Amino acid sequence: MTECLIIIDGDNMLVAGATKETALGGLAAVTSRFKARELGRPSYFLGLHLVHDDKDGTLHMNQEQYVKTVLERFGMTDAKSVRLPIGVGAQLERTGGPLTGEDPTLYQELVGCLNYLATATRPDIASANGRLSRFVSAPMVAHLAAAKVVLRYLAGTKAKGLLYQQDGALVGYSDADFAADKDTL
Repeated sequence: MTECLIIIDGDNMLVAGATKETALGGLAAVTSRFKARELGRPSYFLGLHLVHDDKDGTLHMNQEQYVKTVLERFGMTDAKSVRLPIGVGAQLERTGGPLTGEDPTLYQELVGCLNYLATATRPDIASANGRLSRFVSAPMVAHLAAAKVVLRYLAGTKAKGLLYQQDGALVGYSDADFAADKDTL
């Protein structure tokens, strides 16, 4: 038995299967019981840009529009891009000047936006976001500056995302540094 994945959000539905026949079977199961209509292959769903290439057998997913929205929200639309989401050897610690006024909330909102990106289509910022997340309860000036570096990285890589290939091996990478946590070593 081949599985079919049906994602429903409000009045939006996405049907996916290992084969086209499986997906069409899932769609038929839903439309036989509920009023629905097929709109064809999606190009945008719940904030995800979906770019299909049948010739190469690939699907590219990105959140370019969301990145632009986040950059605008935090005043970084004209930010000069950087090559890495966090500086090499950057040390984030619970020392330095604390954020005051509305800045702690701003930091928390920014880290939340980065977390959404990191878990959806941007695993390249996951490590940096994980490090920034450690300080959401008591952020310092240096932490906000480091978060803005991630925004500068995103400014130069807006359209980056995940690429799924029909044929090909799954490849992953890891870099262990004891979680870069100097406070609890």
